[in-house]
This record gives sequence, C-alpha cells and structure tokens, in this order.
Amino acid sequence: MDELCIWRHLWSCSRNYEHVDRDSLDTHGLVSACYITFESAGFFSGAVFGGVMTQHAGFELSLTVIAGLYVTCGILAFGLLLCRFMNDVIRTKTENSVDVPLLAK
Repeated sequence: MDELCIWRHLWSCSRNYEHVDRDSLDTHGLVSACYITFESAGFFSGAVFGGVMTQHAGFELSLTVIAGLYVTCGILAFGLLLCRFMNDVIRTKTENSVDVPLLAK
C-alpha cells in the first residue's frame, strides 16, 4: 500500500512542479529512493540482458545493441533537458515582459 502512495505523490509532484517544496526532506528522500530503485533495477536487468544477448547473438551484436540503447537514452535525456531549459527561458521572458500601451510615446 505504501508503494501506491509513493507513486501518487510522484505523480502529483510531476503535475504541480512549481508548487513542490524542493528543500523538503520528503522530496529528497523520494528522489533518492527512486534513483536507488531504478539504478538497482538497471544493474540487474543489464547484466541479465547482456548475458543472454551474448550467449544467443554473439559479442559484437550484443555490444552494438547495448551501445544503441545507451545512445538512445542519451538523446532522450538531452531532448528532455533542452525542452526544460527552453520552457524556463520562455517563462522568464514572459515574467519580465512589460505591457506597453499601443499609443504610448
């Protein structure tokens, strides 16, 4: 039941990003728990997937597939970072803009 509450909290944090207390101990604990969970899952699945691929497809093909996965994840991460940076730039420009009347001289 606790896992469901954690995912609900994550979902609400992602939807209300501006209202999240980034310095809260709950937020830091949740982020570090998610990081450790996904890192451990990656270590386990990477070793299993790599071993099975090496046994069935050979070393060269399995190395190419794993490298392709790394490149794909890197491109996705860079794209998400770029989108977030552009949203911050647009938000900053709209917050700093001054409304000037049309007939002002």
